[in-house]
Amino acid sequence: MPIYPYRCETCGSFSVMRPVAERDASCACPTCSAIAQRMLATPALALMSSSGSAERQVNERAVYTHQHSSGCGCGSRAQSSTESPVG
Repeated sequence: MPIYPYRCETCGSFSVMRPVAERDASCACPTCSAIAQRMLATPALALMSSSGSAERQVNERAVYTHQHSSGCGCGSRAQSSTESPVG
């Protein structure tokens, strides 16, 4: 489950782990129980370690395997078994 940042007008910022389906719903502040709105935040990918970034890239490549022949025009390039992976 993703972690979303919220801001309470009285207590300040806090984070809550909740399902994506509930991402836009307001949330009660854990300190004062006031209704807090979700803040917009950018993903922390730039802060990820180089090993974490490499693992993420491997996982993204594993999700998609190109099934077309070379020259199919879809914009992806099929990798032959003799080519080394791009890192």
